[in-house]
Amino acid sequence: MTTSTVLRTLQTKGLIKRKEHETDTRAKTVGLTEIGLENVKQAINTVEQFDKKFFGTLDNETKDFNNKLITLLDNKNGT
Repeated sequence: MTTSTVLRTLQTKGLIKRKEHETDTRAKTVGLTEIGLENVKQAINTVEQFDKKFFGTLDNETKDFNNKLITLLDNKNGT
């Protein structure tokens, strides 16, 4: 799926608005509509709630868990 297809789909759903760029006729500017902004806010809230529930089981082991993830990433990246 191309970027333009994704943008066209989001525009059709009323989530974004596209308009001609002020100085470059080849380009378009992209922005959220009010509906799009509300969807983003709702998505952020949903993800934050999920994170709290999912990672909340770690309690005071969060720091150790994060350090182990960093170790895994460092090993993957060869550092």
